[in-house]
Amino acid sequence: MIKYLVYLIGFMFILTTGSCSKSNSNKESNSKKADVVIKIDTKGEPTLVIFDAAHCTYCKKLKNDIDNNPQVKKRLKQMSVYFVHIDEDNKYMLMHNKEYIELSTKEMEKALGYGGGTPFVVIMDKDSNIITKLPGYLRPKYFSKALDYVLTKSYDKMSLGEYLNSK
Repeated sequence: MIKYLVYLIGFMFILTTGSCSKSNSNKESNSKKADVVIKIDTKGEPTLVIFDAAHCTYCKKLKNDIDNNPQVKKRLKQMSVYFVHIDEDNKYMLMHNKEYIELSTKEMEKALGYGGGTPFVVIMDKDSNIITKLPGYLRPKYFSKALDYVLTKSYDKMSLGEYLNSK
């Protein structure tokens, strides 16, 4: 039991240190206004929606991994990737019940269960159903494994935690 608690505390520590706080980025005076409407189109494939912030160091690391890490890039070729900048007031079109609905940045946060820290990755299936959420930054090795979990459709058989422990 104690061993389990130590692992749990360690895991929670990693999650909280691998993300940036939302508190500094969401003040009304810092919000950028945009007239752009971003359509979140799954294109019939798994889709990542990544909540990030301009001030977030871990978001920059994740973006760098997405752009430059060969293992991550290889997996993302089979997926669609969209960014929701929490410090910008954008509009998004998101599939819901086979119809697109328009949402503000705040509404996207609520609709996809954004947890408050950045980066925050939501992975959806081709029908915009949420498969899993990844709070905080994951090193490329673990991020790639999480992407494999989705690409192999292992979510039909087991939780992400079970999948990661089996690898």
